[in-house]
Amino acid sequence: MFQAFVGIIFSLFVFQAFSSSSVNTGEISLGQSDAPVEVVIYASYMCPSCQKFQKRVVSDLISQYVDIGKVRLIRRESYMHTYGVWASVITRCGDTSNYPVISNQLFRKQDDWIKDSPEETLMALEKIGLANGLTSDQIKLCLSEASNMEKLIEQSLQNKKADDINAVPTTIINGSKLVTMSRAEVFAFIEKELKEKAE
Repeated sequence: MFQAFVGIIFSLFVFQAFSSSSVNTGEISLGQSDAPVEVVIYASYMCPSCQKFQKRVVSDLISQYVDIGKVRLIRRESYMHTYGVWASVITRCGDTSNYPVISNQLFRKQDDWIKDSPEETLMALEKIGLANGLTSDQIKLCLSEASNMEKLIEQSLQNKKADDINAVPTTIINGSKLVTMSRAEVFAFIEKELKEKAE
């Protein structure tokens, strides 16, 4: 199935080849690397519950903890479908400076880009990329790099196995796993960790 969808990309897009990869396949984090609390969130761009979690928890987590240096946030994708891989590629295309903005839009506006056909979905994702500073050539190149998409899938599977992830969204705070949609529970656990680090 994956190879079939990659073939669709090649048939839809004509792109100029570059000498190096344009997709950041490494782990992307927000916040200071030495923040006292590390929060890892497993989520899927196609998951309705993850959309709710983004709105109820993640946005405030970033503004209230990440932006002021208290939390380092690591996002790890869980792929439910090839569409989700494509969405991840869009967030990682180019220098990833717009990663937080594009990621937030993909979660919040799932109905805008998850379409019935692969062609419609690709065009919708391209539109989001263009609206956030990517060029058409960048997007076409990023979405044509099958090896990077396969690498993202493999990394996701390895991470989920290592952390024993069976559902999304799942939050890991300084090594402790929480499967909850509750903003209050997540923030209370963060506050507990911050208090313990300060003692």
